Amino acid sequence: MKILVTGAAGFICGYLIQELLDNGHEVVGLDNFSKYGRSEKSYDKHPGYHFAEGDAKDVDLLKRAARWLRSLCRGSGHDRRNFLFS
Repeated sequence: MKILVTGAAGFICGYLIQELLDNGHEVVGLDNFSKYGRSEKSYDKHPGYHFAEGDAKDVDLLKRAARWLRSLCRGSGHDRRNFLFS
């Protein structure tokens, strides 16, 4: 399954991404590094992992990503608005 994980540079999502990869999923991590800054992750070179720098509040970016993904795990960008993908 192709999954987009927002807040990919964060502590919790780091564990989530590794678990998803270990279970055969293809993952795109999205983060703008506003909280933790850049850091190397053990899965950065995993063939099933791709990273995109960007803001999870960017609706246009998420709409473009929706064409590719099968699922979304929101680890960031929580501002009590729901986004609709068309």
